[in-house]
Parts: sequence; C-alpha cells; structure tokens
Amino acid sequence: MVQTSRTPTWTLNLTAGPSTSLQDHQPHCRTINLTAGPLTPLQDHRPHCRTINLTAGLSTSLQDYQPHCRTIDLTAGPLTSLQDHQPYCRTINLTAGPLTSLQDHRPYCRTINLTAGPSTTLQDHRPHCRTIDPTAGPSTPLQDHQPHCRTIDPTAGPSTSLQDHRPHCRTIDPTAEPLTPLQDHRPHCRTINLTVGPSTSLQDHRPHCKTINLTAGPLTLQ
Repeated sequence: MVQTSRTPTWTLNLTAGPSTSLQDHQPHCRTINLTAGPLTPLQDHRPHCRTINLTAGLSTSLQDYQPHCRTIDLTAGPLTSLQDHQPYCRTINLTAGPLTSLQDHRPYCRTINLTAGPSTTLQDHRPHCRTIDPTAGPSTPLQDHQPHCRTIDPTAGPSTSLQDHRPHCRTIDPTAEPLTPLQDHRPHCRTINLTVGPSTSLQDHRPHCKTINLTAGPLTLQ
C-alpha cells in the first residue's frame, strides 16, 4: 500500500496511487469521484453515496459506511431494508421500507411523528426528536429530560458523562458542573453535535464537534 499524505485536501486524484480501503482516503478529501479509480469496498457503494464523510472511520461493507454517508440514494440498491439505512441519513423517506416500530425510527430523522408507532415510555423517545411534549410522560433526573428540550440547564440534575448530554442540546456550557468527562473537553469543543453517537477520544469527536481546537491539549477520556 502506498503511504499517502495525512494532510487534508479538498480533491483527491484516485488514479495517483493504489488504495485498498476508504480509510486511506480519509485525510484526503470530503468528496470523492467514485468512478475515478479502483477502491474495492468503496466501489460497491458508488450507486449509493453522493457525498462521503471521509473522517468517519474504517468501513468494509455498506452497513459499515453508516457514519460515512451524509446523503444516500435510497433507490440505488441493494439494501435489504430501511432499517439498514438508519445511520446513513439525517432525513429519510420513512415510507421507503419496513419499520417494525417507532423505536426503529430513532436514527432515521431529526423530526418524527411520535404517534406513528409503539413506544413504551417517553424515555424511549429520547433519540426521536429535538422537540417533545414534556407533559407526555415522567422525567426524573437530567438524563430523563433528554427528549424534552432543545436546550437544557446542565445544572438541573446529575449527568455523569458526555454521552448522557448528547441528546440534550447542540451547545453545552462546559463550565456547568457536574460534567466530569465533558470537563476534559472544555478547551476542545465549542459546538458539539450531540446526536452523532458515542466517542471516547478526540479522534472520535471529529463528527461531534463542528469546530475543534486541535491545539488545546490532551484529552484524559480515552
């Protein structure tokens, strides 16, 4: 395998040298000409992805490309069910395939009709939408308030990890206690996309933070 530069660029000439995986192209560009050269796993996704997030991590199958693609042509096929598309898109056509329950819709879209299917408790609706009726069910600690508000006062109750705050809001006041792991990220992230998913290191926070101060220092959460 040819060792490629780790300096990000906007455009990569895929014919310049061999590359066996999408991971090799991560630092190169955000948009890939999927017809330009040999990329065995990526080649399989040519009809699917129009834009690939190359910072998302290694993937070996279409299912593994979930974090990579921000927009996918859901008619391109083959994808066995809409369920497979859950992490692919921020907006999806919920009529495009089978969905057994409302719980299955959590990763599909930002806004969902909470009456469209079964969900046992309000707690189950946490990932469904940014705005929810706070009178629809009980909420005890701050963690339970995840579905209630777009913006939450982090001092209103206990939350032990950054993961707990992901559904809370887009912008977190990193000076609000108690947030032990989030405290470690204070110098790094100014705006966090709290809907991306779990992360354990600064590298994993690339999808989370729209702006990262990469010179801020070490992260103790590993």
